[in-house]
Amino acid sequence: MREGARFRYVILGLILLVMGSCTWPSPTPTLEVMVDVDAIVTQTMQALATRVASTGQAAAPGDASAEVEEPAGAQTPSEPTRTPSPQPTTTSSMPYVSVSVDTNCRTGPGQVYDYVGALLVGEEAEIVGRESTGRFWYIRNPDNITQYCWVWDEYASIRGDISMLPVLTPPPTPTPAPGSISGIVYIDGNNNGQLDPSDGWISGSILELIPGGCAGTVARTTESSSADGSYSFTGLVPGSYCVRPSPLQQTMDPLTRTIIVSAGEDVTGVLFRYVP
Repeated sequence: MREGARFRYVILGLILLVMGSCTWPSPTPTLEVMVDVDAIVTQTMQALATRVASTGQAAAPGDASAEVEEPAGAQTPSEPTRTPSPQPTTTSSMPYVSVSVDTNCRTGPGQVYDYVGALLVGEEAEIVGRESTGRFWYIRNPDNITQYCWVWDEYASIRGDISMLPVLTPPPTPTPAPGSISGIVYIDGNNNGQLDPSDGWISGSILELIPGGCAGTVARTTESSSADGSYSFTGLVPGSYCVRPSPLQQTMDPLTRTIIVSAGEDVTGVLFRYVP
């Protein structure tokens, strides 16, 4: 406001000066007076230009808005801090399986298929399919997440919705490699229950093989021990078998032996002894 008033007083003074020079009984103003007036006007314009440069706008007379100054230390209000809204967490719609007993994972639903991994207690695997009877689950292999395998339902616990799981057709049942059972029939001369170099062999002894275990009554095949007391059953599919000396001959020990044969396994050392 002070600068605006000063500006008006300067202008008024100039006007009075010019009017006074016209009314005074003096000759035409000298060059010196005109030069002084021009100098005053020039200084006034320079001061005005300086204000424009410092404030960015000309202060018009009577413009109160141009005279308001911002208090020292005033700060421009900042944008309020926005706290992002919590996003809902999504849960997988895929079901998962865990087991109470370590369970093998195979290329198909059954022991005849190759072993490719295992689902251990404390682990959890994603289920991607099921077998039609519901006894096996098709899962992501815990030992190789780029592969899939079948796991038995016997010890399984399921988490999640399985209603939308596809029913998968298992791969063709592989033809297992055949196994065998072999042993020796001997005379335990010192009755120590062990085959010693001094023990003799029994040749021509009849041995019977019963698939499924010793509860069976029909022998699948019979074999006679050779001169060195050895015998062998070959070409066996995986499963449980009973081997026993024929009851029509002298009593042997033990009376029967139950043997489990895996695919391609050769079970040896199945011994029978005769005690004189």
